[in-house]
Amino acid sequence: MRAKFFAAYLLLPFKSTGFALPCGGVNPQSDCVETGQKPVFLCPHRPIFVHLPLIMNKKIKSALISVFYKDGLESIVKKLHQSGVIIYTTGGTQKFIEGLGLPCVAVEGLTSYPSILGGRVKTLHPSVFGGILGRRDNPVDVEEMSRYHIPEIDLVIVDLYPFEETVASTTDDKAIIEKIDVGGPSMIRAAAKNHNDVAVIASKAEYGWLEKLLDEQGGETTLAQRRMLAARAFEVCAHYDVVIARYFSPEGLDYFLESVPSPKPLRYGENPHQAARFFGKLEELFEQVNGKELSYNNLVDVNAAVELIQEFGDGRPGESVFAIIKHTNVCGIAIRPSLKAAWDSALAGDPESAFGGVLACSSAVDKATAETPGIAASLSRICCSLRGTSASFGTSELGMVTRNVCNSGMRVNPG
Repeated sequence: MRAKFFAAYLLLPFKSTGFALPCGGVNPQSDCVETGQKPVFLCPHRPIFVHLPLIMNKKIKSALISVFYKDGLESIVKKLHQSGVIIYTTGGTQKFIEGLGLPCVAVEGLTSYPSILGGRVKTLHPSVFGGILGRRDNPVDVEEMSRYHIPEIDLVIVDLYPFEETVASTTDDKAIIEKIDVGGPSMIRAAAKNHNDVAVIASKAEYGWLEKLLDEQGGETTLAQRRMLAARAFEVCAHYDVVIARYFSPEGLDYFLESVPSPKPLRYGENPHQAARFFGKLEELFEQVNGKELSYNNLVDVNAAVELIQEFGDGRPGESVFAIIKHTNVCGIAIRPSLKAAWDSALAGDPESAFGGVLACSSAVDKATAETPGIAASLSRICCSLRGTSASFGTSELGMVTRNVCNSGMRVNPG
């Protein structure tokens, strides 16, 4: 529990739509006279209103698509084709697109090289990366791209080889190593770096957003949108690299490496006006069997309660531990032969502070404990028991406690 349980809260006083270039003399409450565009928030902590000039909008005219997973791609490819976008692609993605009866250009047509070394080298070529990295407002870049017949690439859709999934499914080191993507992260990083001109989709989680953009904006992107996509792309690459590094060095060498995707939004943070997210897998820590979702403070108290129970409950067979926690402070804790006796003694420690606290116990909640008037009088918010062969709520006892007393009932997984 100590090693796994981690929650973080974020102060989010404002919402940011991304980054924009500042321009002087802007009235933040009005549209731009010249362009009619809406003002954009630049920074979540410094409310600066700016305008995006029309020149920073980019029309998608060409796309490079190279993905491992094809699900969700069909609709996007069709919309790109309908918009007249030239599609460059590789290997399996090329076969998928051609199977839809849609035209595409093989990357080999740009590089004049086939896929070699068992597929390890396909896109690592100036004709590909030049098209992604070329700065459209730089005369030297434009001239060199023209001289070497390098086409501009406006959109990059690339996902990464499933390294993490492969590690989880096999111990075959050779198979795992082959799932270390090289070209994919390189193309993603190149597109993200050149977000001034290029939009990048580094995960199928962004497919829905891209479809909406193609429908509502006619395939045109703003600088703010491209910068947002770049930020997400760098996060995808960073997580991928952390997973690979931890495979080679699980304990780490010179850096503390941790990457936890898909944080879970909590009801609120340390204070009601603050937002909070939990990084990790709550379902691996406990099973919430009743009540509303927990807040940041709830989880902090549950963590403190479980650590306290684990500390005092070790090596005491036949005895029960009951603890009452509020804002990580111990209101009472007792070790007795029965759970009800432990509850009575724990509540006696500070009956007033127990109001609205967290109840935690080391053994199964029995009927005598669930029915005691003392528990009902505490009006506690969360009841949790350590989950194991004997430490859990019985169905009827859980119903008594959570129906009459607690906002939430939990079974906490061991570990």
